[in-house]
Amino acid sequence: VGCVWKESNEDDVKKQKETAQKENAKQKSEALKKAANALGRDDLPNDVFKQNRSLETKIRLWYQQGERCLYTGRVITAHDLVYNPNLFEIDHILPLSLSFDDSLSNKVLVYSTANQEKGQRTPFQSIPTMKQAWSWAEFKDYVAANRKTLGKKKAEYLLCLLYTSPSPRDGLLSR
Repeated sequence: VGCVWKESNEDDVKKQKETAQKENAKQKSEALKKAANALGRDDLPNDVFKQNRSLETKIRLWYQQGERCLYTGRVITAHDLVYNPNLFEIDHILPLSLSFDDSLSNKVLVYSTANQEKGQRTPFQSIPTMKQAWSWAEFKDYVAANRKTLGKKKAEYLLCLLYTSPSPRDGLLSR
């Protein structure tokens, strides 16, 4: 069986980027609207963003995750997210020190206590040992059921059973 090589031209790449940007903007807008509506408002007040620079990203992750902490399964209310932001942290699913991936696909919104308990481990390594986490089976089912809103890459990261960091040599070869 032979492989078919499809050349992509600059127009195709440009269209793909534009589509991705439109989808990102749409999701961001939907997330902010949902948070505002949950607070009984049409829009979020500007001052909440001045107090917390990462709030916009936290709201987007909250939206993607179905308003839950992915490590504990506990609901995250819009009120707590906006007005008690220190209860939550943005965590790298695969530790940044190992994966070097700082993309949104490698980030989740979690309770600060859950993030501290997870440490520099993957969800597979940490969830079974965490005091207030849901079971690994519940976690897997939730991720599978929400794969579309989470995104394929993020779902793969969340369900990663074994992660080995790229070797320095791999990095040199790809440069």
